[in-house]
Amino acid sequence: MSVKIVKEDNCRLELELKDEDHTMGNLLRTTLLLDKHVKQAGYQIIHPLTGGIKLVV
Repeated sequence: MSVKIVKEDNCRLELELKDEDHTMGNLLRTTLLLDKHVKQAGYQIIHPLTGGIKLVV
C-alpha cells in the first residue's frame, strides 16, 4: 500500500491509497469515526480497474 496526500488544510485531509479496496476503506472510515475529533470521514473507489481509494477526513 502506498499513501499519497492529495490535499491538506486545517480541517480536511484527502489521501489516495493505492491497491486498496472497500475492505481497507471501510475499516479506516469506521475507525476514524470513533475519534471524537473527527466529524466526517468517507472514501470512494477511484476506479475499479486501477485499484485504489480516496479517503477524505
